[in-house]
Amino acid sequence: MGPLCARHGAVLAGRLARAGRSAAAAARAGACAAFVAVVTGACAAPPDEAVEPVALGDFSAVAQRAHCEWAVRCRHIRDEDTCDRLADPKLYDSRRSEDAIRAGRLGYDALAAGRCFHATAAASCAATPFSDPACDRMFIGELGEGQACTSSAECERGAACEDAACGAQCCLGTCSAPPREEEGPADDEPDPAEIGESCETHFDCVREAYCETDSRCTPLPEEAGERCLFGCLPGDLYCDTSVLECRQYADFGEACDPEGETDPRCNRAWAVCRGGACEPRPGEGDICAGDEESCIATTRCLFGRCVARGEAGDACEADDDCAWRCDDDAGACVDHEPCPADVGASPP
Repeated sequence: MGPLCARHGAVLAGRLARAGRSAAAAARAGACAAFVAVVTGACAAPPDEAVEPVALGDFSAVAQRAHCEWAVRCRHIRDEDTCDRLADPKLYDSRRSEDAIRAGRLGYDALAAGRCFHATAAASCAATPFSDPACDRMFIGELGEGQACTSSAECERGAACEDAACGAQCCLGTCSAPPREEEGPADDEPDPAEIGESCETHFDCVREAYCETDSRCTPLPEEAGERCLFGCLPGDLYCDTSVLECRQYADFGEACDPEGETDPRCNRAWAVCRGGACEPRPGEGDICAGDEESCIATTRCLFGRCVARGEAGDACEADDDCAWRCDDDAGACVDHEPCPADVGASPP
């Protein structure tokens, strides 16, 4: 997906990494997920009877659809067709988790998944998708202390998968003892200030607000032309700091200026400015040029053209070069393979 939605999708990728991928893959996914979390409270959770459980085989498709519903509603992405084109299937890939579930190392709560995706689709436009508490309950570790593991999520009650040795496909470690529960409050940080309350910085306020010059939390602007200091709420607006006003990103075919001086900018999540007009981000076979004209997620920029990610045996330098994963030692892409069947066995 585009830069913004790819970062959001990486939240789910991180959960899948913890739930079933190797520690090495989780570390690589974590690099893609480096961004400031903007979790906010959403609407009251619906009753269980109003939520459809998500079958494991439907997990990836339902997750992507929930993400796109949120992104389009909040105008982070132009429309559903654009969202589908930009979607990175690796962000929703649940095969490692499915392997662990079949092997008995991991449990799956279909109703929690339904709640997670329902909350994601309906989340505040200032929220990060897949951040509802139910998203933390989708996968349950089944392994006890001393059992072999491929990720910490396979270990029960928050234990860690320690002393892991990693290969191209899997890491193999041992579940530690679960941590002891700490007494007292887990977080001493104060709650964010609500709209109208006093503040010193923007980060003192709830995510739908910023700190105005009168030191009061003020709702983020939602319309073009409104005053802004710290961004605008809908995804199709940006804060023009030269005049402190929200401006609308240029649409496909409209005049643009990468610096936003003579004309509006293009939204780099889904468009590039070429020849003075916004165009869709380049896909397979299209011309590309680094970060400013980056390829859509299913492709990579190679010798100035977007090419499909590599299949097994193709040369690679990083996981993003491959449809599944890059074997760093061999410098070649590999296909998905389940971790060894004896992982999860009790110690002798």
